[in-house]
Amino acid sequence: MNTTGAERITAERRRQVEVEGWTPEHDATHAPDILTLAAVCYAMPERMRGRDILSAWPWAPAYWKPTPDDRVRELVKAGALIAAAIDLELALAEPVQITTAEPGSVLSRKQVEAAEQAVGDVMEDMGLAPSAKHVDERAVVVETVVDAVLDALGIVVSVRLPDGTEVTP
Repeated sequence: MNTTGAERITAERRRQVEVEGWTPEHDATHAPDILTLAAVCYAMPERMRGRDILSAWPWAPAYWKPTPDDRVRELVKAGALIAAAIDLELALAEPVQITTAEPGSVLSRKQVEAAEQAVGDVMEDMGLAPSAKHVDERAVVVETVVDAVLDALGIVVSVRLPDGTEVTP
């Protein structure tokens, strides 16, 4: 029985969630373009990748699992990562609910990102940010500092995903 590309991508995304544990909640812990970058790595034809593809791969090398003899499989992986990236972008477009002394306060995702950027800029100016080869490493440092500040202030940030699930990244 032949299946369409869309059916294969849907099945792969389901496998990623059910077998690998890469749920929307997990995806929400990544910087926004990380899933897209991973998809690009799989979508790039093998002949164009070169030996330094791992410098573009956003995660540890152990997670890079190309299937050069099965181009359709690589494109399916890329498609499933794009689907996850789209779901994440949709979730990030939703208002972020902030629980503070004034319940119901709402910040836009752009306001939260601006705060993260400001913290990152200050850390970089102070020489505290690592000289990261991967964007994700700097994002982890910034997120750690932002999380510490939010915790100290007693602020809980949660995001409502398109499926209605509430995630506290």
